[in-house]
Amino acid sequence: SSGINAEYGVSPGNISLFLLKEGLAKCVDWSMKLLSADPESYRAATRQAKADRKRLWKNFEGPVCTVPKDQKEFSGRVTEIVNGEVLVIKVGNSYKRVTMSSIRQPRPAEGSDSGPPSKALYEVPYLFEAREFLRKRLVGKKVNATVDYVRPAANGYPERVCASIFLGNQNIQEAIVSKGLATVAWHKQDDDERAANYDALLLAQEKAKKNKVGVHNTGEPPIHKVADLAGNAAKSKQFLPFLQRIGRLHANVEYVASGSRIRVYIPRDTCLATFLLSGISCPRAARPSIKGQPATPADPYGDEALEFVKDQIMQREVEIEVESCDKAGNFIGYMFVEDKNMSVELVKEGLAKMHFTAERGKYFDHLSRAEADAKGAQKRVWKDYVETVVEKEETSEISDSNIADSSPKLKDVVVTHIEDCSKLWVQHCADGPALISLMNQMR
Repeated sequence: SSGINAEYGVSPGNISLFLLKEGLAKCVDWSMKLLSADPESYRAATRQAKADRKRLWKNFEGPVCTVPKDQKEFSGRVTEIVNGEVLVIKVGNSYKRVTMSSIRQPRPAEGSDSGPPSKALYEVPYLFEAREFLRKRLVGKKVNATVDYVRPAANGYPERVCASIFLGNQNIQEAIVSKGLATVAWHKQDDDERAANYDALLLAQEKAKKNKVGVHNTGEPPIHKVADLAGNAAKSKQFLPFLQRIGRLHANVEYVASGSRIRVYIPRDTCLATFLLSGISCPRAARPSIKGQPATPADPYGDEALEFVKDQIMQREVEIEVESCDKAGNFIGYMFVEDKNMSVELVKEGLAKMHFTAERGKYFDHLSRAEADAKGAQKRVWKDYVETVVEKEETSEISDSNIADSSPKLKDVVVTHIEDCSKLWVQHCADGPALISLMNQMR
């Protein structure tokens, strides 16, 4: 050791680090977790030897990074958790779909069919827990992202930007791996396209295995039996009376299809349902071509209404009040997030108009005031609105003697039948003698 150090003019120290720096050795992933020293120092030494093309690395060609330097680090607000390893971050006015580096979400068992993604979320063991872990911690929060590598488009999959995600000082990959709700992806020995904290991820996984948590638990995994009511009118009508009696109840927003059509998960009844916002008429967003059906363009302000609602409630915990159910099995009612009525908010922003059915609802006054304000400000759907002024006709003075008596005319009646709490039958007392006379003639 000392002879080697003297030959290369360095002070005595860790011989492993020396060999790595000089390009005379490589890191071995499986044994890195056994180090007593900081694994990052070993990785840094290897990166330096690769950059200097030393000895073992003289012909090394590093991965080509397609991300500009000024875009390798960015901050934004999380708007959606796509699954256990992919999230959407809003940066300014744009959205970035990011895959978390070097981790894998829970997968279905070999040979099993988990069905479509919406169904797999509840049937693949621990996938729902992984999604919920991320949703509760990240949605609506500001995070920092550092791009580690980019996977090019291949096998029908689009290009994937893989990054390390931080909430404050907490690395989210380490957090979810330590809970046993994700595993560490294995990379080839000389593959540099991995998370910068890859060794820390391996240590977090060993900790999860030792504690037998999540996917490492040898017991029975949690089971989620979820009833999907979407499009099933018969089932929806069975649930309707219970939901109406409860009043306001908690729900999680799973998907926003348009400004007024939302897919929700109701934990109390473990069911999925389509929920339509009541009391409003909202412009439709553009719809892509699905199953041979032609694509349809957006109504004016339809896409803007969709973005507004997504920004407010996507994957948030909300409260709903169910009023009724349509023929297709969709529930109709009002939705609240942080005590804001989403129907009223859309009308207030000029992204919807009040529907005539709102007159029968208890939020008619709120909707009326919101629409009046939007009209006055000529917001969006009301941008061409011009208030009609009705001129009063000049009338000649009317003497008090010509004014009809406006006081109510009272008549004596006898109640003959009560049909319900709001309807009854009466008979005018003045008609009594005529009725008795008629009955006598008929005898």
